[in-house]
Amino acid sequence: MKLAANHFFTFIAIYAANADADIEQKQIKLIIKDSGKELYEEMRDLFDSLSDKDRLDLIQENNHFYNTKESKERLFQRMNDIFLVHGHANASESAVIRMLKHIL
Repeated sequence: MKLAANHFFTFIAIYAANADADIEQKQIKLIIKDSGKELYEEMRDLFDSLSDKDRLDLIQENNHFYNTKESKERLFQRMNDIFLVHGHANASESAVIRMLKHIL
């Protein structure tokens, strides 16, 4: 499934926030601040409807949005911002970053 850039960014943000299987309210607020409530809800519904494998397939299919060093750095910085809303990145969040660096 091809997504628009802003949809993909929001999907990746939700994927990152879900790294520890618990999306915190502060993380949701940060994503909504960037993407808007309607887009967040649309992408959250999509995220919730997919299996883990399908989520990764969707990320791989849309990885062309982050094909430069600068765009990847911006994305991973944003993911760190999402992780740090609770003060630190935990082990599962760090593992998601490492895995996405291989995919993107």
